[in-house]
Amino acid sequence: MYRSRAMPRIRLVLLLLLAACLPSRAQAGAQRQPEVAVRFLLAADPRDGATFVTTLTWQGRPVVVSRVPVASEREIVSMYPFTAADGSFGCALQLNDSGRLALQTITVAHRGGRMFVLVGGRVITPLALDRIVSDGIVTIPFGLTEADIRALGKSFRIMPEARR
Repeated sequence: MYRSRAMPRIRLVLLLLLAACLPSRAQAGAQRQPEVAVRFLLAADPRDGATFVTTLTWQGRPVVVSRVPVASEREIVSMYPFTAADGSFGCALQLNDSGRLALQTITVAHRGGRMFVLVGGRVITPLALDRIVSDGIVTIPFGLTEADIRALGKSFRIMPEARR
């Protein structure tokens, strides 16, 4: 069987072309990074150990929360901002399917507990886990600044209800 000497060269050229195309494909499929970090952390027991919990300060008091977030900005798909009664801002955040499922699971398993919302590394407010949340919407009732709302608005689309 005859084998051309050019065949290994052609394979090498094709391999190099393929390798050159791969990074551009990965970059094209990459999602835009959100402008602001959002974390939903469960209140935890200090006896769970330093590996699993951390301490934050909220209203001058230390609170112990889980290191692993229930959801983050990666699960947020849209937002609905509003002005709170105290003059600050609040918003409703719609989570994607994985965030919705995580939120539903947490509200069932930790009913009666608290979940702390962090926006930009700042503790905004604790949310009482007093009912099962199955629609994937988390409402931050107050405590956000105008800068927080602007950053959230740049990162996530506004819910259609907000445009009406």
